[in-house]
Amino acid sequence: MDTLIGELLSSMSQETLANTYIIFLGDNDTVIDSVSMTQYLLDTNAASPRDWVLTEITFGLVPSRAIRNDRYKLIWRNDEQEFYDLDSDPHELNALDLSSLSGIEQDNYTELSVTVEQLLRRSL
Repeated sequence: MDTLIGELLSSMSQETLANTYIIFLGDNDTVIDSVSMTQYLLDTNAASPRDWVLTEITFGLVPSRAIRNDRYKLIWRNDEQEFYDLDSDPHELNALDLSSLSGIEQDNYTELSVTVEQLLRRSL
């Protein structure tokens, strides 16, 4: 259980982690643009409130972000993007070529990109 909680906590954005701590500790009047992960700490079978998951991590001064839905994952590192089809490439070994995406791949790429842009604008 401790390992699962650690993995969950390490995958959260800073905003989500802060909101989870605040709600878990009882300050329900504080509003941060995120979803509390408290329910997942208490019930690992709880349904997801969103169709996507955003993860942020910083190596030194370089932030890296990833957003994924049930099938696709979009990663930003040093202003470079990698886009994966997790059904056909679950270990993320071969990024899709962004210049030749299929219709469904392009739709998912656009949806994930727009979601991240909207989230980043709200957090500034």
